[in-house]
Amino acid sequence: MFVTHQSIPRHMSSAGSAPPRYVSRSRTTRSWLSWLVIVACALLAASNTIDIAQTVQSARWPSVTGEIIASYDRLEMVGVNIGVSRNRPVHLKRLRLTYSYEVDGRKYEGSRVSMLADYVNAPTRRDVEKYATGHQVTVHYDPQAPTTAVVDTSLPWGRCIQTALAAFVLILVWRGFQPTRAEAPRRNHQPTPH
Repeated sequence: MFVTHQSIPRHMSSAGSAPPRYVSRSRTTRSWLSWLVIVACALLAASNTIDIAQTVQSARWPSVTGEIIASYDRLEMVGVNIGVSRNRPVHLKRLRLTYSYEVDGRKYEGSRVSMLADYVNAPTRRDVEKYATGHQVTVHYDPQAPTTAVVDTSLPWGRCIQTALAAFVLILVWRGFQPTRAEAPRRNHQPTPH
């Protein structure tokens, strides 16, 4: 039995229909991974931006001269490594301070080093010497709440670099979702009936 071209339905003709569309499992996996990267980078950039903004704001607070009344560094548990057989705690050195300062004739005591979270206050030898007991330091305090004070208002360059890298990765991954010049006409092409 011979079948002529005219007897083939138009929807089955190779010239009158587009190839079937399907999404491979690997492509779906890459898409999910890309979205996970986007969410992770966005959260990292947002968190770092908040820390940077708070640090910049604390540098504009009024300042007074204070005195370190206690200073020490110690190992503290900051997390847990989850293993196959057992979990192991993670210990890192942390700098702990207590300093006194006076605002409008009223004395206060503070313990916060900077506006960053405590887990990033890894002490260096310079920090131990700078914040030794008995040393005088510049204390920046919140004028609306003088009990909130810090002694370190330096810009966290590590957070700035992390934010820049996260933004760079976001741009790269997002551009990967955009069709290339060669793919765009192919996606928008509509076959014309004969």
